Amino acid sequence: MAWRTVSLKIVAVALPVVLIVLAILRSPLPSVPFFAEVSTLIGLVVVAVIIQAINKGEGFSYVVILIALGVLAIMGIRIESLAIVIAILVGSIILYSVYLIRSTSEENQDEPPKTKGIQSPELPAQPVESMTAHPSITIERTIYDPLIRDFAISSSRQLVNVRDWINCHDPFSYWLVICVHNHGNHPLDEWGIELESSSTLQILETVIEGSDEQVRLQVSNPKPWLQLSTFGVPHNRGIVIPRGGSRRVYIRLGSEACGVSHSIKGRFITSDAEVEIREKQYQHSCDVATLGVAIRQNPGIALKYTENALMQRYDHKTVLSYLHTFRLIQEIDTCCRTKQFEDVNFKLYVLEDALDKMGVSERLVGLVKQLNALDIDDGMGGSMLEIKAQRAEKMCKNIVDVWANEVIAHPVRVR
Repeated sequence: MAWRTVSLKIVAVALPVVLIVLAILRSPLPSVPFFAEVSTLIGLVVVAVIIQAINKGEGFSYVVILIALGVLAIMGIRIESLAIVIAILVGSIILYSVYLIRSTSEENQDEPPKTKGIQSPELPAQPVESMTAHPSITIERTIYDPLIRDFAISSSRQLVNVRDWINCHDPFSYWLVICVHNHGNHPLDEWGIELESSSTLQILETVIEGSDEQVRLQVSNPKPWLQLSTFGVPHNRGIVIPRGGSRRVYIRLGSEACGVSHSIKGRFITSDAEVEIREKQYQHSCDVATLGVAIRQNPGIALKYTENALMQRYDHKTVLSYLHTFRLIQEIDTCCRTKQFEDVNFKLYVLEDALDKMGVSERLVGLVKQLNALDIDDGMGGSMLEIKAQRAEKMCKNIVDVWANEVIAHPVRVR
């Protein structure tokens, strides 16, 4: 305790004592010692109470006692000494107020700061990392749309490396691209991704950049309309996200139908953190798998998708030749669905000749010959025409699927 605090406490005790003694000495009843003795006894008791109040820090009790002593002094002294008593009383209160301020300040400086909520000197447990943000991991994601041959992003970034990878792998499918940036002080050698989507959205393939190992997904349905797809990378596989670096994951998407809006979101998971992969929505307009459906539901989108796909793979002359065969297939399919068979045989002969010149497989040419041999427009009506129409529609669908797989989606070299 500082010497100033000790001095102030001494003064705070001494002043009431002086006040009591003054009241006794100035008493107008000196001939009656009984009153003097009683006053002295009361003064000693009051002083003891004052000392106890000061030690406990009960400032309000001390002030009340001072006021009581002041009243006693006023009653026991002559009128001319009233000003002296009041001055002593006021001075005592002021000094005690200064004492309280000084002592509180020094105690705060001497005591170490207290931490709220910590009951022991042990370190608190590490909190669970937030899924929406993490100081050392950030996630970027986008969707590649083959219909527009571009990414569904709001920024003007070109994403040249991502585009080159997709062009070399499969530029005719929808791709979800997730890029994980590691800003931490240590590499991430054990991690995984969990994706949530509708049950109609299909994950056809998952590729980790820089790795040739096959990624196997674990698929479950937490709810009948939801699909949960998960994969993990253990440390012994050596697929590390380096310190201060990044790694991309490419996920090829499929759909049970064309023209459907899908959304996909998820989490990036490590041993000590979970980071949200924000929801991404896109319109699954058309791909190789749904080209036959798009021809029927939206012929314009089907033609645009096919033209874009052909332009990425072939020279201009070849593109025009394949587009010619695709338009013929569209027209034949429309005729079969609407049961307008007048020009079907002529169009089939033209298609067969064009495919022969393009050098496609015997399987595709054979399907066209089988449809032509069905001889739909033979003049027979009734139930036989209905049966032929149904068979012709199925055969047209097979022709579209085989044409798309051979012309657009034949195997390409993977980087």
